[in-house]
Amino acid sequence: MYAVADWLCSNGFRVREYLSEKEAECSPNLVWWIFLFALHELAREANAVFVSLQDMTTLVKQQDDRFGGLVQRLLNISGALGPLEEAAILELDSGKYEIIGSFAISQAAPATYLNNLNLWVCEGLKTLAEGQQTFVVNAVARMYLLAISNIFALKERAHTSPRVTPKELATSSMVELVSLIDTHRERILRTFGDEGIDKIGQEFKRLRVEYIDGKPIRKAIDSFDHRLASFDQMWQLDDAERFPTLASLCGGFASVFPNTATVEDDFSLIGCEKTNRRRQLLSPLAS
Repeated sequence: MYAVADWLCSNGFRVREYLSEKEAECSPNLVWWIFLFALHELAREANAVFVSLQDMTTLVKQQDDRFGGLVQRLLNISGALGPLEEAAILELDSGKYEIIGSFAISQAAPATYLNNLNLWVCEGLKTLAEGQQTFVVNAVARMYLLAISNIFALKERAHTSPRVTPKELATSSMVELVSLIDTHRERILRTFGDEGIDKIGQEFKRLRVEYIDGKPIRKAIDSFDHRLASFDQMWQLDDAERFPTLASLCGGFASVFPNTATVEDDFSLIGCEKTNRRRQLLSPLAS
């Protein structure tokens, strides 16, 4: 969709001129073109994020961060508000706001957005009849709200993702690790055994102590860009590879993209299975 919209917007002048010369009956009207320019900008932002996720072994937390960043970007572009609490939504005047889920946008915001979108769009919007202006403004408002609310839904998970990166583990506690192991002890025992679980505890303690004491690994972890790195890269930085058993356990809990835009639990150590809750970024580890 983005490629088509990009081509039409880039060549819009020639396309409109050609259709006018041919007096084509199927020639789109001005409202259609204005909406296309708005769609093009939204698609460009979304396309950049989704493409960045397809070729990388990104972790759930990274996926979540990027979706969150996209939602915030679309909110800033469109002037929409959210996510709002139910009480805040009830206070809004339904006659002045378009509302979908926990997001809302005023009638004035999309008009301002369109007037600043493009010189040609700004000039064209002024020539439309009042009814046509209202129609395209409302359509753009609804388009953004639908996109924002549906992308935001990708962040809403029924289960909290386990901590799986060195940075996350270094700032967690032994109590949290024990709780995680206890929840999935039967499956973890099949892979690591009692001795392996003991090694996990030892490596976890050593990681936290070295991080707290400010040893070189702390600087490596804190300065590392976790948003764009793969799981393996995170566990090989500086001396992090000295924690192989802990890294192996975390690999079992990590969720990555297997060269598609569909999230799957790509590690089989814990025996994870993908459920039909496709909007979740992480399938529940406990069945």
